[in-house]
Amino acid sequence: MSSDLGTKYLVDANILISACRKFYAFDIAPVFWELIASHLGVDLFILDKVQVELAGEDSLAQWLDKQYARVPACLISTNDSSIVSSYQEIMQYVSKCGYYNPVGQQSWQDYTAADPWLVATAMAEGYTLITFEKPNNNLSTNRKSKSIKIPDVANYFGVRCSDLFEYMRRQKICFEK
Repeated sequence: MSSDLGTKYLVDANILISACRKFYAFDIAPVFWELIASHLGVDLFILDKVQVELAGEDSLAQWLDKQYARVPACLISTNDSSIVSSYQEIMQYVSKCGYYNPVGQQSWQDYTAADPWLVATAMAEGYTLITFEKPNNNLSTNRKSKSIKIPDVANYFGVRCSDLFEYMRRQKICFEK
């Protein structure tokens, strides 16, 4: 599989949290974090809303702060008219599509929630989203969901989603022997 030269990826917080806490802890897989750092600002980007979600005092937040200082271009701002316009379109879809109950709609109506902004940014700027969220294959207007999944909304708007491992394979990120 060839690398996706020119493809830009936007990462969901769950990717970094899962990598840090489940798969590639800093103390046992530092090479993973070095490889990811080498892609930041090149083909891998972090949304400002994700930065806020991940802010804190833990090792992931500290690592991210170092990366933002080292590669400021890896941080994407949602303060852009095309992104805001896409966000409004997404929010209108979520409220009118009939798949989501008020609890689900409310979860995305929080202006600080990163998920709708991820889809809006990818839609407006041509990113592929990297998330571990899976689509809800049982969406129905007869049984409204309380959980909005990034892949479902992204699919409706023609935004491509990938997971971490597909991204790593496409970009030929591997751990050397």
